[in-house]
Amino acid sequence: MDSLRPFQIYIGKYTAPPSNRECLRTSLEKAVANWRRMKGDGGIAGREYWYGDTALAEWIGDLRNFRKADKETQKGIRSTDHFVYESLYNARFSAAWYLREWSCMAGDSAATLLKQAMSIYEKERDLLNEWRPEKRGTNSWTKVSIDKEIGILAEVRELDNQAIAIIEKALEVGKVEVKNTK
Repeated sequence: MDSLRPFQIYIGKYTAPPSNRECLRTSLEKAVANWRRMKGDGGIAGREYWYGDTALAEWIGDLRNFRKADKETQKGIRSTDHFVYESLYNARFSAAWYLREWSCMAGDSAATLLKQAMSIYEKERDLLNEWRPEKRGTNSWTKVSIDKEIGILAEVRELDNQAIAIIEKALEVGKVEVKNTK
């Protein structure tokens, strides 16, 4: 084995990776598309998932109708709520971090807009942090606690729509900036 030297192998033709700016643009375009997307199978045939704004609207609706739902539906909502809520918190935490770290790859005007979106995601992160599952206590399915969660999710949904609108502006500004730099 000592006689083997390091080697590289490329399966298929090598192509240069995209630039950091292209990676940023692609990730932002996908974020906007997924926010606007309603349903999809998530890559698992026979499954269907809500996405983005529609997912938050459906979640809020499920919580509003929780008391009217049958026991099986209530059980399903309770069994997934904490996981989904924590996932939402982690996604907003990550969005703020990503925009903080990657906005420098955009042109000046687009970077300014992305920092505005970052601030919105930080606000969402902080708002969601107040009601994370470990902070709710044992009575998290009372009317008061459900109403609190609905209020937080409604505010997050409004903030998300603002952040996405700003990201869309940054993408438009970025197209102009990229053309001007060539």
